Amino acid sequence: MKTIKHNKASYTLPEGWSEVKFSQFKELMKLNQDELGQLERAVRIVSVFSGVAYDTLVDEDPALIFRILHELDFLDTGVENMEPVMHFQLDGETYYVNDLENSAFREYVDFQTIEEKTKDKPEEGITWKLAILCRKQNEKPLKGKILEERASLFEKLDAETVLRINSFFLLKQRLYSEASLLYSNLEKEIKAKEEELRSLLTANGAGGRWLTKWRNRSLTFSLSMIRRLSTFWRSSNTR
Repeated sequence: MKTIKHNKASYTLPEGWSEVKFSQFKELMKLNQDELGQLERAVRIVSVFSGVAYDTLVDEDPALIFRILHELDFLDTGVENMEPVMHFQLDGETYYVNDLENSAFREYVDFQTIEEKTKDKPEEGITWKLAILCRKQNEKPLKGKILEERASLFEKLDAETVLRINSFFLLKQRLYSEASLLYSNLEKEIKAKEEELRSLLTANGAGGRWLTKWRNRSLTFSLSMIRRLSTFWRSSNTR
């Protein structure tokens, strides 16, 4: 944390996301969704991080607002620039980040329910989603009161940890997109090779029907194996 002075008054501010409380992070999310003018949003952001009431700040020297915003330059750090985190510690326990592709059906159901309940206030669903996806090693999916307690526990996380977990999911989405594109190109190459091989067999099959049949059977078998390989490759990259 750092302290700045303005007109003999002192203000304590976070120096990075790791010093931002989750409660402050949720307030910031709310401000990003509200329909506010740029100046009002700026003052409310300063209020969140300085602890000074909005009505007090709007009666202050405008230079104070702009100075504090300048000191909060870490807010410009994009999530995509943060190193993804695959596990984190809280109160001496280690929690591992999972995704829905590797989750039990119960977790799909719970996750969808949380999304539906908090669609108008997504900031309220963050810790619930983390409670579903982030568990201790070999811990079974949580439910009921235990899930609620875990969501409450995760309110103690700092904003940097939350953002780095989100960065993990963004990275996986990008990898899946790249894998999908790679598979699509592979599928096009396979189809082109099919046409090429069939044309070659047709051209060389005159006068030898039994040989042509044998070659076509061999080709059909080879192509079916190629398709199985490509299908397996696709499924193994989307688990």
